[in-house]
This record gives sequence, structure tokens and C-alpha cells, in this order.
Amino acid sequence: MSVIDFNNSEKENEESLVEGTGDNGAEDNNESLYILGASEKKMRSELLKFNEPDDETINYVAFNNIISQTQEMHNIINRSERLARCDLPVLIYGQAGTGKSMIAEAIHNASSRRSNPFVAVKCAALMPGYIETDFFGGSSENTFANSSAAIGFVEQANGGTLCLDELDALPAFIQVQFLKIIQTGEFRRVGDDKVRKVDVRIITATSKNLTEQIRLGNFRTDLFYAISIGVINVPSLRKRKGDLIYLANYFLRQINQASSSRSDYVPKKLSSKARNLILNYSWPGNVRELYATLLRATIWIDHEKITYEDLKEALLLGIH
Repeated sequence: MSVIDFNNSEKENEESLVEGTGDNGAEDNNESLYILGASEKKMRSELLKFNEPDDETINYVAFNNIISQTQEMHNIINRSERLARCDLPVLIYGQAGTGKSMIAEAIHNASSRRSNPFVAVKCAALMPGYIETDFFGGSSENTFANSSAAIGFVEQANGGTLCLDELDALPAFIQVQFLKIIQTGEFRRVGDDKVRKVDVRIITATSKNLTEQIRLGNFRTDLFYAISIGVINVPSLRKRKGDLIYLANYFLRQINQASSSRSDYVPKKLSSKARNLILNYSWPGNVRELYATLLRATIWIDHEKITYEDLKEALLLGIH
């Protein structure tokens, strides 16, 4: 498992905060999670020290974009690494913007299926009239919303992993078919009586309480027990207060770097009152909202320091 060691002293962290380049230290029992792009690898290696076990190189490669400051998040990574070694269904809970799909892909990349396709599907985005064909394919007479090919997402993921994001949006007749795939690996294309076999791992993700959805009659009990062999709960950003300023400063570095070619751009940093707003805001949109808010603030202002009022104006949902 990849573990991060922050070696800055309290004084160094405080000084770096003033300049908008460091983190605010981690608070006990808080979680933190964000993604570093490929262009940030060098920055990450300079900022962070990884404790990489020699016999877990694959896990390191798969999970090295998940950056954590706390033991709670390390435990989630550890559980994800364990699940990667087991060819079993996984259910990931978490609010929108918390990184569920990224964790699903990391599990795939650390598994024995990593050389085969990882197919991620936003279930709620599929058109109702095409959803069955999109998933299971069809004969040449059938039309597709998302593909002109005869094979659906299930066959596209054959040998690899199929990630069903927002699976609570699946209608009951699709839920039944996925239950059969998990139990037997069998399915039929739409308009075709031939039973086909597929070797695919199912990873699911949702922000809904599935037990409540079962009570309401919207989700099948048997499918719930089939997909929830390994369960991961990803915390919301509001529960990661110890990491909020660190994330904000990291995103500002990204934005400043991306805007550096503009002759009229002044690199931005946070004022102390803006940092307090970040710490006290609820961030219902999680990491995505934090990044978008900071980006919006840098667009609106020409001066160097992002003030409390600048950040407040950049919040689309207002102060919570």
C-alpha cells in the first residue's frame, strides 16, 4: 500500500500556507482524497514520500494517484488493494465528486484483469429506449444509442471489468439480467435467442442508500447481496477538513501553471479569510466543486490574493 509521509514541521506548514503553497496539516479522523494527473507526477514526488513495499509494485502503480493524509483513507486504499486480488463484485458508496469511479479503475488496474478492458458506464445517462441494447448488444436490426456495433458494454468488457456508476438508476428488468451475469456469466443479445458467455468483473458505485431503495421497491434484494461482497465507503469532502486547504493550494498551483502562458495573468493565492471560508463551507459538490470554485474565482479577479468576497461570489450554491 502507498503511504504518504508529510515531513514538514508545524512552522513550515504555517509559513507555506501564508504563501498558498503548503497544506494545513491533517486532523485526526479526517479523510482526504484527490487525483494527480500525469503532469503532476514530478510535483508529487517532490512533495510526498511513498513507503512502497517491494512485493506490491502493481498496487503502487494502480493506486499511486490516490493521495491521502490520514489513516482512514489509507484503510480504504488497503481494502481496495485487497479487493483487487479477489475476483469478486465490489460496491462503492459515496457522494458525487468523491472519486468512486477512480477507485473502481484503480481496483481494476491492480487486478489480474488489468491488461483487459475497463468499461465505465453512467447508468443514469443511458436512454431508456436503448438501455438494454447498449448493455447487452443486439442483432443487426437493432439500433444503438451509444454504439453502432452489435456488441454492448458487457461484451466490450469481456475479460476485464465493467463499472456501473449510479447503478440505482437501472430498471428492474436490467437488474435481473445483471444478476444472471454475476451468477452464471450468461446473457442474451437483444433479438437473439443464443445464450452467450462472458467473463467480466462487476464493480458498482452509487450515492444512494441501496437498503432504502430496496425498502421502496426500487432495487432487488438478491442483486444487492450479489454485488455487495466487497463494500467501500468513500467519505465526503466536508469530512476531510484537515485536507481542505492542502487541496485548495494544490488546485491553485494547477490553475496557476495552466494560466502561466497568459501575459496578463497574475498567479493567485488565498487570503486568510478565504481559507476560513473553505474550511467552514459544506462543499456539497465535493472535490469537483472545490476545483470549479477556485477556477471560477481566478477568472473573475485580476489581483493576486483571492479574498473572502471573491470566493463567496464564486460559490454557485452560496454559503451553507
